[in-house]
Amino acid sequence: MAGENKNELAIKATTQEYLSLLNDTARENGLRFDDYQKECVRNGIIVADEMIRTSKYSWNDFSKNNIESVFTKVAFFGLNAGAVPRECYFIIRNTQNPTTQEWYPVLEFGIEGAGNDRILKDYGEDVKRIKSYIVYKGDDFQNGYMNGFDWVLPKYTRTFQTSTPEKTVYLIEHHNGDIDVAYATLDDVKKSLMAHVKQNGASKELLDEMSTKKFEELIDPQGKYANYKIKKSRKVKEYGKWVEKSYETPLISPAWTDYQSRDNMVERKLKNHATRKYPKNFKNPFLLTQYEETFEDEKYERNNVVETTAEEHIENAQ
Repeated sequence: MAGENKNELAIKATTQEYLSLLNDTARENGLRFDDYQKECVRNGIIVADEMIRTSKYSWNDFSKNNIESVFTKVAFFGLNAGAVPRECYFIIRNTQNPTTQEWYPVLEFGIEGAGNDRILKDYGEDVKRIKSYIVYKGDDFQNGYMNGFDWVLPKYTRTFQTSTPEKTVYLIEHHNGDIDVAYATLDDVKKSLMAHVKQNGASKELLDEMSTKKFEELIDPQGKYANYKIKKSRKVKEYGKWVEKSYETPLISPAWTDYQSRDNMVERKLKNHATRKYPKNFKNPFLLTQYEETFEDEKYERNNVVETTAEEHIENAQ
């Protein structure tokens, strides 16, 4: 103990506190909470701690309910923030209380592609094994199709002409040898983008206009929408008084439009949509609720105002 610094001791204390709370949650809901799940919580707290300190916050700046909610998902889905490739990630959003006008940080949890694969394998209906791949622009790809009761599987050859993702394909084998195919395309990713700009404050007229455009046009770095600014205002405290301040923010987060991050963003969204569509059986209503809370597109259909750039924290870091 003598050789440990204050931060290491704080991480240990935080870990023990939430492991204890999660033990209670597991017992109350009839859930397994084994050594590997506890290791996932420990790894998650280490990863989150570094981000919290880098963002000039401390654990005390977040509500206990917020932290417990995040690590409930880490624990009971067994997702490892320290795995390679990563299975989950954390971001911080600054959220405004609509009543008091005060801003406060919220720690949030998201599932990476490898985490979606794990959940699909663990909870997908009659899933024996899965295989997935991204189809890029210029690749040689032929869609699969149904021939009576049988799937004729898609055919795919990677040509390496580009690294621009266009769709994802999941091959899902059942225990009897049958294979299902799950797809997600750019039209699915566009739904996520539209939810994002709606949350950022886009008007109905602008949303209607954007809905008629192709996804590629919406995220074109040189295009209208990637450079569109939304005017906002917020109340800040100056010399003990609340003052209204105006500012501009991008309509679309740079994570969607910057060359170094947009392909990662699109690939993650493709995998999210493909795996989300596939039937799952969590065998526990509590787990189903926790899973539905990870759906990014629906997460902010509420009255709280959100300020910050959402997903680009993680995408730009990658």
